[in-house]
Amino acid sequence: MDMAPRVRATEEMRHYLEKLDWSGLTPGRRRILEAFIELASEEGYSSVSMRSLAKKVSMKAPSIYSHFPGGRDEVVADAFRWHFSRFATAVLEAVDGTDNAGDFWDAMVRVHLKRQLQSRENDAWDILRALDRLSPFLERETRTEVDQWVGLYERMFAAAARELGHDYDDVEKIIRVVVKILDSANGWCDWNGDEESLDACVGEAVTITRSLLSVDLRSH
Repeated sequence: MDMAPRVRATEEMRHYLEKLDWSGLTPGRRRILEAFIELASEEGYSSVSMRSLAKKVSMKAPSIYSHFPGGRDEVVADAFRWHFSRFATAVLEAVDGTDNAGDFWDAMVRVHLKRQLQSRENDAWDILRALDRLSPFLERETRTEVDQWVGLYERMFAAAARELGHDYDDVEKIIRVVVKILDSANGWCDWNGDEESLDACVGEAVTITRSLLSVDLRSH
């Protein structure tokens, strides 16, 4: 019996995550990765140096290199991987409890929106990716890897959309719009910080994204 498209897309994501080895992620390395994103969001990517990272985590610069012999490029690549790994793991945990395409879609929207609103890290990474598109600064290998991650995530949405009956040529484009809307949740969602308001934002996001699936770009 063939797997449902959403299940197949989920397994592709799971298989990719299983290849990421975090067994060597010591508390020190993790502190450095998290400090990098904080500094990049506060001061800008180009302002983050190994010296400023060392100051942020109360280490001496040589100690940073003992954790990341490859220097700043290695920190950047691992920070992106660590961010994506945590985000994607949360998505997988959310969809694992669903048994139909509608619930699957809603679960993905819910976890994306909540992390976008509750975690400053998500906004920072979105900004870094946008800046890299305007003026490339990431190593080519890192950029290719990031694009691959995003593609896996968007394929999960697209698979659910097709199972919901929206199997048209431009579904991938609509999915990109959906993801952008979720990425910009801090700009349109009136979240006041409490759980009830957060649930209301999730409901709005589900309504907005579901309605986008019915847009027929061929009519324009």
